[in-house]
Amino acid sequence: MISEFALGPWLPDVTDYKNPGLEVCTNVIPGPGGYKPAYGANASEGDVGAAVLSAMTFQQSDGTRITVCATAGDLHHITGGVVTDSTLTLTLTEPVRFERFGSTIYASSKEGVWYLDDIESDNTFVAENWTIPHGLAMARVGDFLFMGNLTDTDTSDAPYRVRWSPYNNPQGTWATSISLQSDAVDMPENLGVVMGITGGNTGLIFQRNGLSRIQYTGGTSVFAKQVVDTQRGLAAPNSLAQVGENVFYLSDDGFFVTNGTAGQPISRGRVWDWFLANASQTYLSSVQAAVDWPNRCVIWTVPNDSGAFTGLLYYNWETQWWSYVSLATDCVFASGIAGVTLEQVAVLYPNLDTMSISLDSPTFAARGRSMAAFVGGIQYQLNGSSLSAEFESGEFQPQPGKRVYVRSVTPLINDQTDATLVTVTGRERMGAATTSDPDVAIGPLGFAPFAYDSRFIRVGLNIPAGTTWGDAYGYQIDFDVSSDT
Repeated sequence: MISEFALGPWLPDVTDYKNPGLEVCTNVIPGPGGYKPAYGANASEGDVGAAVLSAMTFQQSDGTRITVCATAGDLHHITGGVVTDSTLTLTLTEPVRFERFGSTIYASSKEGVWYLDDIESDNTFVAENWTIPHGLAMARVGDFLFMGNLTDTDTSDAPYRVRWSPYNNPQGTWATSISLQSDAVDMPENLGVVMGITGGNTGLIFQRNGLSRIQYTGGTSVFAKQVVDTQRGLAAPNSLAQVGENVFYLSDDGFFVTNGTAGQPISRGRVWDWFLANASQTYLSSVQAAVDWPNRCVIWTVPNDSGAFTGLLYYNWETQWWSYVSLATDCVFASGIAGVTLEQVAVLYPNLDTMSISLDSPTFAARGRSMAAFVGGIQYQLNGSSLSAEFESGEFQPQPGKRVYVRSVTPLINDQTDATLVTVTGRERMGAATTSDPDVAIGPLGFAPFAYDSRFIRVGLNIPAGTTWGDAYGYQIDFDVSSDT
């Protein structure tokens, strides 16, 4: 008989037996009803010469994308593969936060504030030349620039304070002024220091152990503040990812999402125990987040015991499925496809008269959204060759209570090269050691042949790196109930 099984969600925290999903789900991205390949780095898009602490992409009025990033010693501007250093001679140890306000890009940390004055014409950052707080957290809320966890305007350390700019004027006077609508507020100290701020028409202030919502009211108070969660806050300042009104974040007891109310868990009973076992708790506060818009996923970096990011944890906010990608990065960030210059077109098509597409083709234009990363200081798009993918099911009985004889397994993967390898693992009873038939190739009829019998089995699917494949849905098992039951 033939039975069909969907791969299902990755649930490493669930017990092996009768896990309704997957025990292993590596180097793939969760999508509608299945998984897609994860890709490695493509050609270099600029080298800043040192490990990157944080990065962000912005867009000029003509669609040209620029990347700004921070290394320990400087801030950098990249466009079209050309790197421009700001030569600031910094000594940064933590990521800086970037935020655009009008035509200006601001970069902030507790050590300083720098700005690129005009995104259309400037390509270097300079230090602020007016009195402005230096904030660990920064975001635009309505028509105000917010800073939190401050080296304040009087140079005092104010980790519980949030201060905002004059109305529509971050380069104005950051002092309490009803007429300018600028002011500051101290958050509840029992909820811990300010860790992050997210913007929009309504802002959220994340403290170490709590969350508050702020909204513009005008008048003498300027902003109304409401504490909405006193149970948990933000464990890593750069682990915030905003998707519309929803904000995803890492707390001390899991990954959560909030829309301005108390956070809702998205990882407990699914991948949280796996994360605790595989991510260094020493470097938990260094975890960074990014939004993979094309794949509808939030990504969090996974630090190892030396603090380096060696993997990416994906969460699809539409399907609520997770996956893990084993890829070393300095940082990841939302980006876009850069335009191709005439010089680059000439390399691709030495004879322009025989080109199969027009020079006006959108193929050569900057477009869309994508994921990018810095690896060793070099910027890449994550659209290179497919990574080696691996799935492994939980343990199950195709025929409950019976030993079965497995004749074949047919992967339900859009892989026209049939490069997928299949493994069947099993054991006679729950306490017995496992045996396996590993890495069986798919034959000319589209299935992997086996001659394997057991009571409890699990199925593994392995897709080699560089394979061109599409959606992965599941697999079919052709088996008979063994006469020796």
